[in-house]
Amino acid sequence: MRGASIVPAMLTPRALLAILLTCTFPVAAEPPEVQRELIHSDVPLWGDETERRWPHSFQDGNDFGCTTRIRYGDWRFDVADGADDPAWYRWTNYGVFHCFMLVRNSGERDDLNHASSDPSWLIELGETPGPSGPVELWVLQRGSRPGSSYLFLSRKKGDGIITQFDVLQTACPPGHMRKGPQVSILITAYCAINDRALMIETARRMAKLPPQGKLTFVASAPDEE
Repeated sequence: MRGASIVPAMLTPRALLAILLTCTFPVAAEPPEVQRELIHSDVPLWGDETERRWPHSFQDGNDFGCTTRIRYGDWRFDVADGADDPAWYRWTNYGVFHCFMLVRNSGERDDLNHASSDPSWLIELGETPGPSGPVELWVLQRGSRPGSSYLFLSRKKGDGIITQFDVLQTACPPGHMRKGPQVSILITAYCAINDRALMIETARRMAKLPPQGKLTFVASAPDEE
């Protein structure tokens, strides 16, 4: 029996061009997924001893109260890729004797009036390298018991009242994810960071990545207008 000969298939000019282009210009890799893990500590990591914590108390002669670096009111969070609708935050001052702000958030601005609030502080961590140069690094510490949750923020260095932040990604350091049992469709996993140094290190690492979006002041809260 004679061996069967193999005849190569004929390629059309279009198919040949596609092969050549694939070899010359590799297909671009998918962009890395944006990390949005919930980061929480068992107890607050920054307390009254922290100097660059806002708001904080001041006294000037007969004047006293709580001073801050940001504009209180309603802030809009826009994701960088524009794939999701904006979310809303409301930051308001608690009082003049006990210095903290109340932070609440919702998917709709009108729902902020009914959203629960948490005592919160902004912690200024100084300058750190960013994707396009040095930036100011901030952490929002939200809640006091049981523990606090954290949002990493950055901005271009500048003076005056702050009206915009970049919201950084929140990737969890290896070995710090906690996951509970399956409870219906609810998410039970979160990132537990109970060490201030590791929290700062994680925030600085996130500052080098593209931000997940922007948080921008829009207007005073209705009861402040």
